[in-house]
Amino acid sequence: MESNQKPNHLIHETSPYLLQHAHNPVNWHPWNEKTLSMAMDEDKLVILSIGYSSCHWCHVMEKESFEDEKIARQNASFIKDNLLKDGLLYRTIKEGRPSIPGFLEDYAFIIQGMIRLYKATFEEAWLKIAEDLLYIVIENFYDPNERLFYYSSETSERLIDRKKELFDNVIPSSNSVMAQNLLRAGHLMGNSRWIEMATQMATITWDLLNREPDYMSNWGTLYLMLSNPMAEVAITGKKAVTYRQEIDKYYHPNKVVCGTVSGSALPLLENRNPLKDETIIYVCFNKTCKLPVKTSEEAIKQLNSLA
Repeated sequence: MESNQKPNHLIHETSPYLLQHAHNPVNWHPWNEKTLSMAMDEDKLVILSIGYSSCHWCHVMEKESFEDEKIARQNASFIKDNLLKDGLLYRTIKEGRPSIPGFLEDYAFIIQGMIRLYKATFEEAWLKIAEDLLYIVIENFYDPNERLFYYSSETSERLIDRKKELFDNVIPSSNSVMAQNLLRAGHLMGNSRWIEMATQMATITWDLLNREPDYMSNWGTLYLMLSNPMAEVAITGKKAVTYRQEIDKYYHPNKVVCGTVSGSALPLLENRNPLKDETIIYVCFNKTCKLPVKTSEEAIKQLNSLA
């Protein structure tokens, strides 16, 4: 595969399957003793990807999933224009009209996608959609007594018993995705209440994770996020997206990233207006920032110091 992307550690492998991922914007390492020893020495979590050389995603959707922002925008715009009506999210379209109100999983994954699209583009319209949907979910799905979310909305057809989805299966549970959404959006938007809600959800499910770890994998990711410092990266200037791409080549999952080329009212970007010809990166933790830097390499060093 031809690419301008700097190759990762798979470039030295002989396997055709591994080589086709050598230019992914992920710092992949081959599975071997050297990699395991390095992870142990650096006290880092090992994330294992098991693939199959004929899978649809590997061959057909690889470029779209990693590189094509145009398709991501088209998909998000379709959802915004066709499935968001009268302040609610719908899960299907029938004869050109939205049909069947969304369940918690629909809201959770759309919010997650909008947050990720914002990170990829720094276009705040997507983040605003995520924010609006979060408020809708809290109003219509949240159980303040158990501090978890129902699967169905309070505005939906009344059921004998409104269930809550907790176990992660092939698809992560809607509650675990919502908890991560609250945590990331809370840091991005300076909403301490959302961070508190995510922390409460983790506390409530702690015993269940210990009893049934095979069915709580996405909750485990949440616990890792809460047990380590959440880095807040703010980038201002015309190279903001480029610098974000360079920073994301290095695995540091416990971070939120925001950026602007012209100024923003987001809490992490407020009063950090871009300079004329410079792009500045601020690496912060708990609203306390290190000295601003002008290269992605310097920012990565600051991120590593927080790990």
